This record gives sequence, C-alpha cells and structure tokens, in this order.
Amino acid sequence: MILRGLNLFHKARSSIPERWTYGLLNLKFRGEALMGLLRGVGSVILGRVRFEGTARPLLLGKRTEFQIEPGGRITLAAKESQDDQSVIYMPVKEASAIGTYTHWKFMNPPVSRSTRIRLQRNAELKIGSNTLIMPGAYLSVWPGKTLEFGSNVTIGNELYVSTKHGLKVGRGNMWSHQVKIMDYDGHPIFKNGETDPLEDRYGGTGEPIIIEDDVWIGFRATLLKGIRVGRGAIIGANSCVTQDVPAFSAVAGNPARIIARDVSWQRF
Repeated sequence: MILRGLNLFHKARSSIPERWTYGLLNLKFRGEALMGLLRGVGSVILGRVRFEGTARPLLLGKRTEFQIEPGGRITLAAKESQDDQSVIYMPVKEASAIGTYTHWKFMNPPVSRSTRIRLQRNAELKIGSNTLIMPGAYLSVWPGKTLEFGSNVTIGNELYVSTKHGLKVGRGNMWSHQVKIMDYDGHPIFKNGETDPLEDRYGGTGEPIIIEDDVWIGFRATLLKGIRVGRGAIIGANSCVTQDVPAFSAVAGNPARIIARDVSWQRF
C-alpha cells in the first residue's frame, strides 16, 4: 500500500509541466531576493551602508555577519555611466549583492559557512553596481584602507580577501569559487640576530595588489602581494600568482607562468 502511494506520488510529480517547476523555483528565488533587499535596507538604517551617489539597492544574504569598527563603512559606488548595464542575472536593476545568489538555477555548489565582513577602523568596502559576491566570503580590510570592486563583477563562493594595503578590482571581473587574495606575509620575516623588530611589522611586509578590468580567475587560485593583473587576463585554476600578469595573457601553475599571450575570454 505504501509503495503504491509512492508510485502515485512520483507519477503525479512527473506529470507537472517543466515550466511550472521552473516557475515555482523562480518564485522562491524572487522571494529570497526580496528578503535580501530588506536586509540591505536594514543595514542602511543601521549605518553600515552608505551611498557614493544616488541611493541604489543592496541585497544581503541571510547568513552575513559584520565586524565593523568605528569609521568603517560599506559604500555603494555610483553608477559609472548610462551604458553600464548588468551582465549577470541581477533580480534588482543596478543592485549590489553580498552573500547571496542572483539566479535561481542550481549553478553553484552549496556553502556551509557564513559570509563575514571585517572592516577595521576607518576601513571601507566599496562595491559597484551589478556586482555579486556569492555566499561564504571572508573580506577583511585593515585600518584606513579600501577594498573596492568595480561594476559588473561576479565572484563565486567562499572568496577570501585580506588586505593590509588596499585592493582595487576593475569592472567586469569574473572569479570562480574559493579564490584567495592576500597582500602581506601574515607574520614578520627577519634576519637571524635582529633584536628590535619594528612596530609596523605586525602582519609582516606587503605591497598593494591591483586587478584591472575583465579578469577571469579560476577556482582556488591564490594571488599574493605586490602584483598587477592586466586587463583581460586569465588565471588558471589552482594557480599561485606571485608576479605581474600581462594584459590579455593566460597564466597557470605554482608559481604561475605565462602559457598563452594575446588571448581573450567571453562570459558565459
């Protein structure tokens, strides 16, 4: 009797038109997007979020945690131009999204950890329009520095960024899951016999990282201090980048080496 009931259930389920299933999933996604929009409004009211120009939407995932010290802020950058159109499935026009998805299809793996944003004293997280940072990210900005993402940037799950010197990311970047970026050593490194380490050695030495427009970074790639990634560059999966990457070139390996020049890539 139980088996017969299960068979009837599966037959009824399989008889539902596929477009109805998609419609229900899309409706569920739209509801989640609305809740994310309301959480974004709440962060504006709480003073976490400010606007560089005209107010525009922020979508926040339900598992987004904040550690923001005095003077720290999230800034939604002004739209750069009238031609700055979305190139991702953003449910709200010109929005920015942190810790959530903007498409209802099962295109990305599940994430177990929360999205965490740590802004130390007078630090800033600046985000352009139509930019998406998927769930599980850890973003840490040192005092007085800025972590900036341009417009039309798409970043996969579990991004890790810790910047001591500030990081600027250009427009149109697309990064896969579990990308790691760190612009300092993490601990002081000094010659044996030194007895008077300087106070500013906390975290070790470092240099800023610059990532130009339209860069594609593969999953689990690592970018380390003092590099510049040129426009249109491609960084292969699991690569460790320790030197500059020329524009319109592809690099891969550990340490990363150029494997192709004068190449381009296309989103989707």
